[in-house]
Amino acid sequence: MATFTELTPKDMIREARLERARQLLTHTGMSMEEVCYQAGFGNRGTFYKLFAAKFGCTPKQYHDEQMARAKETLKKG
Repeated sequence: MATFTELTPKDMIREARLERARQLLTHTGMSMEEVCYQAGFGNRGTFYKLFAAKFGCTPKQYHDEQMARAKETLKKG
């Protein structure tokens, strides 16, 4: 992964938006459209493409994985 000093301002903003989307998908019950909007993406297709490139799965897949992990944690606890 590149350090922040190697990123352009545009790339830094994109990384911050993707991180915000990841947090929203992990900690809220927002819809994909709400997450897209709240993270600052105006185009859902672009959001999905960039998210998948960074995290290796679609936002929906990421959300579903996080919810499954949370359920497993609750069962064990």
